[in-house]
Amino acid sequence: MVQEGDWVVIPTDPRISRGKATKRAWHESGHTAFFFGDEFAPRKFLVQASEVVRLWPQIVLKARECAPGTGFVLDYHSEKMTEIYTPEGLAV
Repeated sequence: MVQEGDWVVIPTDPRISRGKATKRAWHESGHTAFFFGDEFAPRKFLVQASEVVRLWPQIVLKARECAPGTGFVLDYHSEKMTEIYTPEGLAV
């Protein structure tokens, strides 16, 4: 059962998943997050939205399977989701 606070967020700015301080802040938030990869940035909003809709079943599945508080980067036009942090710590 999902409890209040077991949130899954999809930030659209790929820069916030790269910096050490921002990655640490997201890790400390405890939220499961799916960040847009760099190739999302130049795309128009509707293209980005359609890609999220296309990936939605995989995002839901991954969010259910992973430990709450895990962060991923979504690759544009791919099924790849790269783990960048877990509840235990930041990925190298």
